[in-house]
Amino acid sequence: MFAKRGWLWEIVEIDELKAWQEQERGKCLEGILNSNAERKLIVAGPGTGKTFTFKKVLGRNPDSTNLAMTFIRRLVRDMEKEIGLYAEVKTFHGYCKNEHAELVSYLTKVIEKAAELLGKSLSGSGSYVF
Repeated sequence: MFAKRGWLWEIVEIDELKAWQEQERGKCLEGILNSNAERKLIVAGPGTGKTFTFKKVLGRNPDSTNLAMTFIRRLVRDMEKEIGLYAEVKTFHGYCKNEHAELVSYLTKVIEKAAELLGKSLSGSGSYVF
């Protein structure tokens, strides 16, 4: 098995690679946990421990109001099991839809009116004020 360490590629045993990965993940987790940043954004690939990290971060202040968002609906259920005690979990779309529900009907009307006006102006029937 090959592993990249810094700029070098080395041949390593699987157990050695796993130990090194755990050590690197531990360093990243400590950096996140020790950060004084009010907001934290964790970007990483699948299966790298994002939810585990969120749980550690959120568990440090369980009484605070937190929001965890994902693009994937199915992931919401999994995240709710893991961090639902510490954060509200939503998809980006679900958050926007719930948070701005009053805008949906208004924007729908604006779009319908714009489409109506666009259709009329294309037919050459004059100017319209919206």
